[in-house]
Amino acid sequence: MNLKKNLVYNSILSLSQVLFPLITIPYISRVLEPEGVGRVGFIDSFTYFFTIIAEFGIVSYGIREIARVNKDPIARSKVISELLFIQFVTSSIALFLYAIGLFIFWQKIGDYHLVIFSAAFFLINFIYCEWYFWGRERFQFISIRTIVVRLFAIVAIFFLIRAKEDFLTYYAIMVFSSIAILASNAVILFTENNIRFKSLEIRKHLKPLWVNFSISLVYSISTLLDVPIVRLSAGIYAAGIYMMTLKITRLLSALLTDLFLVLYPYTVKLSAHSEKTTFHDRLLDFSQLILSISLPACCGLYLVSNDFIQLFLGPSFANVAPNLRILCLFPAIISFSLFLNKQVLMVHDKEILVLKGLFLGNVIFIPMVIYAAIHYSHQGACVALVTGETIILAANFYHCRKILPDLQLLDFKYILKLLPGIILFFPLKWWVDQWELKPLNHLISEIGILTLFYGCWTYWVSKPHLLKKVVLKYKKSSKY
Repeated sequence: MNLKKNLVYNSILSLSQVLFPLITIPYISRVLEPEGVGRVGFIDSFTYFFTIIAEFGIVSYGIREIARVNKDPIARSKVISELLFIQFVTSSIALFLYAIGLFIFWQKIGDYHLVIFSAAFFLINFIYCEWYFWGRERFQFISIRTIVVRLFAIVAIFFLIRAKEDFLTYYAIMVFSSIAILASNAVILFTENNIRFKSLEIRKHLKPLWVNFSISLVYSISTLLDVPIVRLSAGIYAAGIYMMTLKITRLLSALLTDLFLVLYPYTVKLSAHSEKTTFHDRLLDFSQLILSISLPACCGLYLVSNDFIQLFLGPSFANVAPNLRILCLFPAIISFSLFLNKQVLMVHDKEILVLKGLFLGNVIFIPMVIYAAIHYSHQGACVALVTGETIILAANFYHCRKILPDLQLLDFKYILKLLPGIILFFPLKWWVDQWELKPLNHLISEIGILTLFYGCWTYWVSKPHLLKKVVLKYKKSSKY
């Protein structure tokens, strides 16, 4: 399947990843309230941290290795067998650490039912193999399967969750949705490949896996341990507010960051088989695409945050709105940082530089978030998060410039074309605010007008290189 179709399917998947929570979040926030959301968020983040240990960096490494041997079924089966064997060993070690963690934090969890579902999710990750489908660019399957499972989950949420005490049911739905995806992955992987745990060459994978594992582990500090840190430092209410803030900002970020999973195997092949100039030009295209989407998204998040929270989350989560304004730059920061990681550094086998950037950011983030959460609660944690991610972005940019000094990562002329269109969001927002509309109509009008205006601005004024190529190709084909 070619890159265009992969991007279409992944865009559909990313859109569903945003739209589906927009359907469930208003309901969940009103029924479970911050305390229920905080309890689920704590156990979910706790469990995911140990799955990171179990995966041992195989996700990113596996995508790259499968992309390299995709056309050779014998070599592919051998790589899969070796990675699955390693994952089973590391998952067994992680299971022991997970049990110790449960013992230490039992008083904060306080419900053995949550532990049962948490353990079920952890155990199914012994056969985690999503990297196989990403590496083979099976994005049609990934999209359709995930959307179907999410639809069933949405139906279950509205039928089964009725009261504040149903936070356990909510977590169970989340867990069983993941189990359905992971189990279907494993069945297909073992059906399509000749998996044999004999004559394995394990040692050759260990060094790159250690680096990738270190990256995943350090990265998970800010993505998975922040909610438990806020829970332990500022209480369950603060954790619930902080978690809901992250859920919204990361949903918006996912529209872009999921793009890198599509582009990563493509970029690996491009770097190996294309001329240097062609490769660098395509990276600049991707850079422009990221900026053209992420910068207006950040501005839009800042402008509509209060209206959005009042309408979708209700008064119990009113404190999420100022947090969103603090984190409004988060989608642009995280998306461009991951672009530098995936499309530049890791493609050139420079994982160690990615690790250095993550380590630097988290050395600052960990003490900062603990102090900020204790003294300034969830808002302080948001400031710590955006600070840490900014430092990581700066480190990644420095490393990319150092190893590839002739690679143009930013087109400042293009950015100057973008900025006037984004600045005009403010008077447009003020104009819409003068209308006397109901809350839902007001929010739809805001988003619709800002999106329509920016779409026109992008097409006629800023127009990135990638969009120009698509338009020219369309005009050329329409002549025949």
